[in-house]
Amino acid sequence: MVSEKIDKTAGEFVEMKKVYVCSPLSSDDPEKMISNGERALMYCRFVYDQGCNPFAPHTYYPLFLDEECKKERAAGLKMAMEWMWAFQELWVFGETISDGMREEIEMAKLLSIKVKYFYEDMEEIKIERRYI
Repeated sequence: MVSEKIDKTAGEFVEMKKVYVCSPLSSDDPEKMISNGERALMYCRFVYDQGCNPFAPHTYYPLFLDEECKKERAAGLKMAMEWMWAFQELWVFGETISDGMREEIEMAKLLSIKVKYFYEDMEEIKIERRYI
């Protein structure tokens, strides 16, 4: 199924860039975990507002998987990784990179998917690349 949006000026459908949203979820503090989930939804809205199609598996899988169960948490991460090939970009939000996020970033790089980094306030982090 092709993700589409309506180009309001022309009234035509255009394919949207698919963006995998990568941000922290897990926390020992239940309130922090809820806050992280809410932030992930906010990041999805930001991605959408940029004209892209967001996918944040950590907003979906915890609806039926137990984040506290190591086996189910690992299954959720594995299922999310199986979708990775379908995305043009992975956007990383926040300065904290969890172990799960690190795995997602490594998988994206392995698949040659462009990775972009953002602060929690959704300002893009411009990373200079210098070669010696």
